[in-house]
Amino acid sequence: MTIRTLAILLVFLLPLSHVAADDSTAAETPAQMLAIQYLAQAKQVIGIEDLTPELVSLSIEMLREATRLDPENPDHLRTLLDVAILAERRDLKNESAAALLVLDPQDQRARLIDANARIDAHQTFSARVAAYESLLSGSERERLGDAVASRLAYDLALLHRREGNSDEFVHWLTEATVLDPSNKSAAAMAAGFFRMYVDDVFAETELLINLLLADPTDLQGQTILGSHLLDHGAYRGAERIYRLADSTARVNRNFTPDDLVADRALAIWGNGDPSRAFRIIRDHQAQRNQMLRTMVQRDRPDLTPLERAQMIVPLSPTLAAIRAALAVRLDDDQQTQHIRRISDATDQFVQRLTEDDELNDRERDERDREIALVSLNAAWTMLCLGGDLEQVERLLDQARSLRPLSERAEDRFRGWKALRDGDLTQAIEVLKRHRETDIASRLGLAEAQLVRGNRQQAAREFLSIVREQPGNLVGIWALDRLTELLGQRGSFSSTADELNALIASLPNAIDRVASEPRSLLSIQARPLQTRYQTYEPITVRFEVTNHAPFPLSVGRDAPIRSDLILMHRAQSATAQSTASVPPQVYSINRRLRLMPRETLRFDVDLRTGPLHGPLTYDSLSGLTLRTRSIVNFDLTSSGAPAPGVMGSDHETRPFRVDGRRITSAWLERSLQRFVESGPNDDLHEFARYSVAATIEPGSDAPEQQRNLIRSVRNQVVDESSNLPIEAQAWLLAVLPRSEVFEPIFDRARNSEDRTLFMSYLTFRVRDANNPIFDRASRHNDPSVRSYASTLRNAVLSAMESDETDLFEEIDRPSEPGAWGDQNVIEN
Repeated sequence: MTIRTLAILLVFLLPLSHVAADDSTAAETPAQMLAIQYLAQAKQVIGIEDLTPELVSLSIEMLREATRLDPENPDHLRTLLDVAILAERRDLKNESAAALLVLDPQDQRARLIDANARIDAHQTFSARVAAYESLLSGSERERLGDAVASRLAYDLALLHRREGNSDEFVHWLTEATVLDPSNKSAAAMAAGFFRMYVDDVFAETELLINLLLADPTDLQGQTILGSHLLDHGAYRGAERIYRLADSTARVNRNFTPDDLVADRALAIWGNGDPSRAFRIIRDHQAQRNQMLRTMVQRDRPDLTPLERAQMIVPLSPTLAAIRAALAVRLDDDQQTQHIRRISDATDQFVQRLTEDDELNDRERDERDREIALVSLNAAWTMLCLGGDLEQVERLLDQARSLRPLSERAEDRFRGWKALRDGDLTQAIEVLKRHRETDIASRLGLAEAQLVRGNRQQAAREFLSIVREQPGNLVGIWALDRLTELLGQRGSFSSTADELNALIASLPNAIDRVASEPRSLLSIQARPLQTRYQTYEPITVRFEVTNHAPFPLSVGRDAPIRSDLILMHRAQSATAQSTASVPPQVYSINRRLRLMPRETLRFDVDLRTGPLHGPLTYDSLSGLTLRTRSIVNFDLTSSGAPAPGVMGSDHETRPFRVDGRRITSAWLERSLQRFVESGPNDDLHEFARYSVAATIEPGSDAPEQQRNLIRSVRNQVVDESSNLPIEAQAWLLAVLPRSEVFEPIFDRARNSEDRTLFMSYLTFRVRDANNPIFDRASRHNDPSVRSYASTLRNAVLSAMESDETDLFEEIDRPSEPGAWGDQNVIEN
């Protein structure tokens, strides 16, 4: 079987392509405007923290109504599809995906769901295999596209594996990785499976590189590849990968774990730079110490600066041992202190392990075994480096108290003690017994031969250690000693040379994944207009671009995360400060991958997110908006969203949503206009005019102004009844609660029209005990009766979960000043 790997990088030669958003700006119909209100309300319901099945059901019904009112809008179906997946409603998921494909044939997620639905229709193994193979051949595969076909091939491979068909499993798994190298699941499965069965270091490395390219942000994949390279002495390649892993860990966790620092230091040391390896450990210790002291300063302000400065984060025993070995190698002034800290690190490690007393017998046995092993390794390392013999014996006794030492282990220590005492004959005699089976004994034997003056024999021993175990402390120590003997640091493994060359051929973009994320992935955002009018679509266009020279998949656990976060800053024209608007999560998982230099464009209507309230119910005030978007976001320690690994952010320039100055002249002109032509021609303006009708003239307002307001109110009530049903239903969704509109509400309450009555239920009812539910139970439309029951159950569920604010608060008026006992109408 041929392993396909780095040739996939040639995809950077593909032409630039884009997934374009719709540029149409056709005016919305009342039905579409009403659908937006249902969509916004459904998103609000599904966003409740204590989500219940009743609330999910309500959200589904609201989204169904949105799609009924505006069946050509793919955003309604995408949201419905997301909720169907959340609710584990397979029927609804398949139905939504099929409908979405009609509107947007380029939606790869919907295409994959639709293909899986066709396969799920078959019950037997042979029928399902035939369905898969039909989809993965000829024109069907071309229609699906490589990204979708790859995921189907992967699923088919798993199906064969469950049946024990190894050859077919291997065939389809290979097919999945070839069709789409960015398919992380397939790449991970291939790396895990073939590493077990392919005895080829080079091929194994290629598989791990494929996994790295499938997700260059995956810390685990980076460290597995780095460890593999280190184990085979490819220090230069390992150093490059560990540098990437270190950057990734810092972005992910704000610090690098000790075990990763240890491996990175070994790779750098193996590459011939022990001074830099030592500095990396020193800087790591300083960073951890500073993090501890900052935390202590916050939690324990009573401590003095000197007391905080004396606090030190313990390193792991392994990292402490590497630091001590480097200190000895560099003849550092504090090498004795560093050797002693191996014992301190081991004691602190043991203390942490023994803090938990509630262990069963098996867990306690595993813990004791780990303590014995760590103590034994620490004792031997200290002995080799010339540490305090009393501490060495103490650690040995600690290990012996938990596990009896083997004859080999006892001889190792006897031989090394003899070596330290200068008894070379005894040391060689004891250590030689275990040369073939114990690498530590062989190292001691090599050191004894060197002291005795047998440089050639010592060099052979050191070389055998380097070739056998190049990736641990013993192997790299032996490499240093061999370099001293030979006077140069040569290459002792053709395999290591080949692996280093393979890693060197990776694109430079890999190195910038964490340090320069925008060079691989970027997001841009811009409003389609600089000024909007209240109630119209407030559209911001987003562009997510893959700048990497290899494809990147999109998904929850992919290098391009499928969820963006949008943060809005809204400044009311009448407010003194910026309004607090909750962050908005927006899903972009309509694509399974982005090819090199490919851009995914999509438009977001801000009316359907957390700005729905200010935009709908502050219709007279006007807003100035800025929207910041983050792709690949993480949460900081304070809970604030920020770019994570390969994350990028962008903020729009300011743009406005215009309000209305409430003047007598405007009210008089509108009154005359709607007398002459009615409100149908400008429903948005009629809604603003209706909101202004709720103003109570001040106590000192002239009678002419009072009469004007009365005329406006009467006209709003009268003219609203002449609107088309969808327009009346939309008006119910956006009007503030006021006695002025009670005749409008009463008409809706008693209407037999489905659209109008459901709008009243959705946007006006807050109380599960509202008598409207009795009226709904007798409605002539069974869908209304079902919807009312779902709504009432959701309201009851929300009340039981203490989610009393189920919907956006629409009872308050907007704030064009202070609406109350004063004259706010300008003449």
